[in-house]
Amino acid sequence: MDNTLTALPEPIRKYIDEQVASGANVSAIDYICRLVRDEQRRAAKDTLKAKVRDTLQENDVSEMTAEDWAEIRREARILAKELTIWKMNLTST
Repeated sequence: MDNTLTALPEPIRKYIDEQVASGANVSAIDYICRLVRDEQRRAAKDTLKAKVRDTLQENDVSEMTAEDWAEIRREARILAKELTIWKMNLTST
């Protein structure tokens, strides 16, 4: 185990060692970093959900119309075309 983790309680250190020994993680630090990244993603999702919920509650929201969906499809086609051109330029260099 990495010396920086010696302050952790023995049961936690043992569990981390088991996770590393299983081959699922390269090192104890790798395992802990993965846990932190997972928690950061979860917290970011929670924040985003709360913002969406608050926005929906604060604003007058109406159902999507056929014209709304048509506009989304038009914008998607434009973006897809731009992406195709960008990829072609990228591969030609």
